[in-house]
Amino acid sequence: MNSLSIVIPAYNEAKRLPAAVRDILNYVVNQPYDTEIIVVDDGSKDNTGQLIQSLYPSVVVLLLGANMGKGEAMRRGFFAARGDYILFTDADGSTPMSEFEKMKPYIDQFSVIMGSRRIPGADIRVPQHFFKAMSGRLGNLFIRFVLDLPFKDTQCGFKAFSKACAPLFEHMEVRRFGVDFELLARAQKLHLAIQEIPVTWYNSNTSSVRLKDYFQTYLDVFKVRKEIRRYG
Repeated sequence: MNSLSIVIPAYNEAKRLPAAVRDILNYVVNQPYDTEIIVVDDGSKDNTGQLIQSLYPSVVVLLLGANMGKGEAMRRGFFAARGDYILFTDADGSTPMSEFEKMKPYIDQFSVIMGSRRIPGADIRVPQHFFKAMSGRLGNLFIRFVLDLPFKDTQCGFKAFSKACAPLFEHMEVRRFGVDFELLARAQKLHLAIQEIPVTWYNSNTSSVRLKDYFQTYLDVFKVRKEIRRYG
């Protein structure tokens, strides 16, 4: 790997994102390869993108004119990225950037490397509340069953893709939170090599995910299954 692009989809993240970007900058300054950080401001109403531009001039900020969803923000970020590998990470910094060290051994062998909170070696430093944790586990089981996915944690936001994954992003149907399992389902259908690795993770109690987002995600599971079966 000669270069790495780090893409952060963000919506109304003016409070949490600056600390996450600072963590990333502190990590990349010591790396021997070229890096870039791209924040995709998904139509924020709190000037998230403008704040990051003022605090960190070296960060590339893409401003979407309206809120189009995490999936669309990821798609825009992927095609704006110049790196050999594109790492997506959450705006709340729930997975420290230093966890990318665990991905490095797999870079040359896998097109997709996904962080996981559900496999041996994962370290959940700040857990979710019981109800939310159980809902997440049940939801993940549902996703895996409907889409026939072997992965233990489809929804962890810490994922890296090689440039070979461009077809996954070109043909996306889901524009919101279901993008994570859509990308994995398409990658599996195309027989791309996928590696799931354990990561350290901190829950943020100020999640921007709304109740209606959960319902939409469940609907998207069936939408993805239909599309995968139709087009592959």
